[in-house]
Amino acid sequence: ISGIRIDLMAYLIGDILAVSHMDLLLIWFGAALIISLIIWRWSPLLLVTLNEDLASANGFNPKRESFVLTIALSIVVAVGIKVVGVLLIVSMLIIPAAAARSLSSTPEGMAIIASLIGILSAILGFNSAYILDTPTGPSIVCIASIFFLGSLLFGMLINRNHEKN
Repeated sequence: ISGIRIDLMAYLIGDILAVSHMDLLLIWFGAALIISLIIWRWSPLLLVTLNEDLASANGFNPKRESFVLTIALSIVVAVGIKVVGVLLIVSMLIIPAAAARSLSSTPEGMAIIASLIGILSAILGFNSAYILDTPTGPSIVCIASIFFLGSLLFGMLINRNHEKN
């Protein structure tokens, strides 16, 4: 189609350098919305993800909570596509949580640690992309993967020490 220029690589891989002021406002609004939603609905969301029957027994509607969780996830994906791209947003949803799993003993701790890993991955990935002249989105995911590998090694060391005692 003549006259239309769409950069598909920016949507697949992401381009944080192409984020405008309006995009930043949208990102901050989306983040505030998701954080508010998680704080407001933490117990029901946690119960539904663990066991729908347990959530029903506690008076929560599992279908409604699953819908809320799906909406929250769709907001995160829609906001994250501009920064890390379609292909890498899934990695940024899974890797920090997987890395936090071996470092925490409670769901709350896991959520906080995963958030910190995501933030550090973004900051360090952005800096490494600048220094190494690599695409920003993949650099962020690579740093998150390094955190994941580090958490696996840390978890193995902790388990080995527990087995010795």
